[in-house]
Amino acid sequence: MEAGGARRRSAAAWIGLALVLVVVAGVVYLRPTRTSPVETARTTFAGPRDELLGGASFADADRGAVTVTRFPPGPGNPIAHYATSDAGRTWSRSDEIVYEPPMAVEWRGGLGGAARVSADDGRTWRPLAVPEVDATSTLPTFLDARHGLWVVRAGLAGQPLENKLWRTDDGGGSWRRLTAAGLPGGAPVLGVRWLDPLRGLAATSGPAPALYLTEDGGETWRSSLTAVSPLPATRSLLVWPLRLPGHLLAWLTAIPQEQARAGSAFAGSSPGFDLSTFVETSVDGGATWGPPIAGPHLRTASLGPPAVDPAGRLLLLDGRRLWVSVDGGGTWTARVIQVPAGETPDSLLEAAGGALFASAVSDTRPAAEPGLVDRLLRSTDGGVHWESVPLPSGS
Repeated sequence: MEAGGARRRSAAAWIGLALVLVVVAGVVYLRPTRTSPVETARTTFAGPRDELLGGASFADADRGAVTVTRFPPGPGNPIAHYATSDAGRTWSRSDEIVYEPPMAVEWRGGLGGAARVSADDGRTWRPLAVPEVDATSTLPTFLDARHGLWVVRAGLAGQPLENKLWRTDDGGGSWRRLTAAGLPGGAPVLGVRWLDPLRGLAATSGPAPALYLTEDGGETWRSSLTAVSPLPATRSLLVWPLRLPGHLLAWLTAIPQEQARAGSAFAGSSPGFDLSTFVETSVDGGATWGPPIAGPHLRTASLGPPAVDPAGRLLLLDGRRLWVSVDGGGTWTARVIQVPAGETPDSLLEAAGGALFASAVSDTRPAAEPGLVDRLLRSTDGGVHWESVPLPSGS
């Protein structure tokens, strides 16, 4: 189960929204909060007639949901939500839906509205209790149909923000506040990876990204791993837990100090960060970790962790190359992929129901708009061939 203030990039479908990272003015965000598309520009997609997507998630290869607005995003261009059951060939207006297996969450009425949850990918729904007003700008995530966590980062005006953790053991019918002792309040919690209803790892951001371990369902936490870049003159950017059969991985990323100081993916001669990647392995549930093993070096503006497909492969997009690891990050193979002419993949969004979904940048996108990606792609053969997913027109 992953939790965080987010709309999608989930490793379960973290989308899953991703679960995409953005670095703006030196601040790292994984799984952005439910805000306007202008505040989450790296995760918006522009469609025909310059429509933009403020979010996208899929339950499987065909069924998914998107949020659409017009360019430029802002108060003058209202957003609309759509759902599809045929991979975007047709769309229908809907409430805001996010597929986050094993559950789907639907928001009715926008921020502050009512919510409901589904354990069967939206076929049937039940009411979802919302523990506090601040939670309406974020998403709960679930380990299974009963156990879930809601991470809310909020605070009074003029006061430091704090992490508030809420837990459910009845599928979202009720929530109880966790003390979360040992979890630093000053560092934003990006997400939580659960091993079972009691054991899990929380990933935090900040100057020293770190993992914290709980063995009592989130009431108390202790340090598990602090991200330290093995490369000189680089800064650790992210550490994120991934679960593979029989063991855990910690995904570490680092960028050059000069790019970290600039706080922009577009500070260099070409868009993107010089991203160094590493993995560390744990076979004891995060109590101890092995040494870092170097992964691919990427030039990218998308800083999220790799997707994990049903076969346990780690997948990363780097332009028209797909990096694949079948041994938990020990070795990687780069494969050239086939995409529609005039489109360059930007980031791999999720693996869902036997399909992969990715954002892309069209060759016609103005250079003055480097923060926007304007296509949504789908692959149903493991990432070899990609096709455009038609997008609805906003209104």
